[in-house]
Amino acid sequence: MKKLAHHLSVSVLMLSLVISGAVTPVLAATSTPSASPTQTTSPAPAETTQKLKDRIEKIVEEKKDQIMGALDDLSSKKRGFIGEVQRVSAESITIKTNKETQIISLTQGATVTKSGKTLPIEDIAVGDWVIVISKLQNDELVPERILVSSGTLRPTPQVVTIGSVVDLDRITLTITTKQNGEEKEFIITKNTEYQDANGDRIKSTAVTSDLQALVVAEEAKAGNELKVVRILAPL
Repeated sequence: MKKLAHHLSVSVLMLSLVISGAVTPVLAATSTPSASPTQTTSPAPAETTQKLKDRIEKIVEEKKDQIMGALDDLSSKKRGFIGEVQRVSAESITIKTNKETQIISLTQGATVTKSGKTLPIEDIAVGDWVIVISKLQNDELVPERILVSSGTLRPTPQVVTIGSVVDLDRITLTITTKQNGEEKEFIITKNTEYQDANGDRIKSTAVTSDLQALVVAEEAKAGNELKVVRILAPL
């Protein structure tokens, strides 16, 4: 009991000293929370969209000429014509194609070439064959390039027939056609090729009378020039 009374008296004394300010209370040291690392605040969606829009506008402005040129190329429509020149004037040329007649307005910006050499537009003559590459501008064909040829640019007509070999010499091949039994003669050239049933090359001496053959030739002024003779039966 004496010890309890002693402790109570000490506690009362200490409390009175604290209240009176004679003793400053000692508190347990506690760690002060450290400042958290700096965090980057994400921009709002509206701010991000505006920044992206500003960047796109800047790029478009810097590449304006390049973009406009590309758009012009996409919007321009190219036209190409092959035909024989029917009429020539200072302003235009009239050419006849396989389908129709075209009038092409001439401009000084057009490039005219013949056999790889540049020549004046005025040198285009009636009877020439031309390849005209034009661009459609304001519903009008404006030529950009004109390739001129004195000879025809029309594909050479081919003759294809099947028949029995009648005769073959160094100059001509004669066959009887299977279609109507008519005899046809073909001119042999240095480019004539002889083939077996598999398409492999053979010598002309392997082609004998009565063999069935497929004949391919091209029309020429002197006659049908023989290109290929293919034997249809195994040799």
